[in-house]
Amino acid sequence: MASEEKGKLSVLEEEYNVLRKKYKLAPSFADLDREFELGILEVEDSRILLKRILENIAGIMNRFINLIEPIVNPSPDSLHSLIESKMFDNVEISKLFVFYKKLWFLIHEQILASLEDEQAQAEYINKVWKQWPEIKKETKRITIKICKGWGESEQIETHRENYVG
Repeated sequence: MASEEKGKLSVLEEEYNVLRKKYKLAPSFADLDREFELGILEVEDSRILLKRILENIAGIMNRFINLIEPIVNPSPDSLHSLIESKMFDNVEISKLFVFYKKLWFLIHEQILASLEDEQAQAEYINKVWKQWPEIKKETKRITIKICKGWGESEQIETHRENYVG
């Protein structure tokens, strides 16, 4: 890591630690950085640091949603979606849908918190942080199943002649 990046990260960490103490934020800066890539933040003003952290959290959750959406809402125009949706049975898809709704709920709460004050933003960070281990565990489980399914993809019937992409 370049010294300029280390310096930027140190400044962010100092600013975060002030907010952490003020709002009783549960996660350390290092933990948040590890999970939500805070090193990529561009924060010109410390008054918007929590808002930028919220945006990173939502970005990560959007990646998870993009993983799940083709399965819970398969498109007949997407071979990718059709293949992945066949990797899960109806019971699993129902569970995925519940998880999908949970992620969207949290993203909408993030939007609301970003329109509020720092206290609301800090409360949102704490809420997500508390749920994060389970969110991460479920996303990992889904990803492993998808990877395994793609690894076995030659066994999946695709009816390519019907695909018009």
